[in-house]
Amino acid sequence: MWLAGAKSDLHPTTAERRSHPIRTKGSSAMSLPDDIDALISELAASLEPPQHAAFETAARSALAGLDCAGPGLAYRILVPLQRRFFDPPDDARVAAGPRHHQQNKLNSLPPVGAEDPRGTARRLAMWARR
Repeated sequence: MWLAGAKSDLHPTTAERRSHPIRTKGSSAMSLPDDIDALISELAASLEPPQHAAFETAARSALAGLDCAGPGLAYRILVPLQRRFFDPPDDARVAAGPRHHQQNKLNSLPPVGAEDPRGTARRLAMWARR
C-alpha cells in the first residue's frame, strides 16, 4: 500500500539526483568510467614515456570539471590535448632525398609502346605490297 509520506524506491530524491555516482567534488584522485580510462590509455599509447605520464595527468585534470563526461565529449576534449604532447619521429626519407631520380628499368629503358625502327619498316613494307 502506498503512503503519502513514504519515499518510493522508484523515484530518487533531489539530493540523490544531484550527486554524481562516479566522482565527488573536490577529489584530487578522481576515478573515471572505464571507457574514458580506456580512451585516455589509447590516446597516450602513441606518446613517448615522458609525455605519456604528463598527458595522462593533463587529461584527468581536463576532465575533472565536467559533470557528465561521456566518451564522445571526452574524445573531443582530449584529442587537441594529445596533439600538444605528441612529438613526431624524425622522417629519415627526407634526409635521403627524393628517390625518383635514381636509375631503374622504368626510367632508363624506352617506353613500352615506343616506335621501333624495325616495326616502322615492317608496317611500310606491308602497305607497299597492296
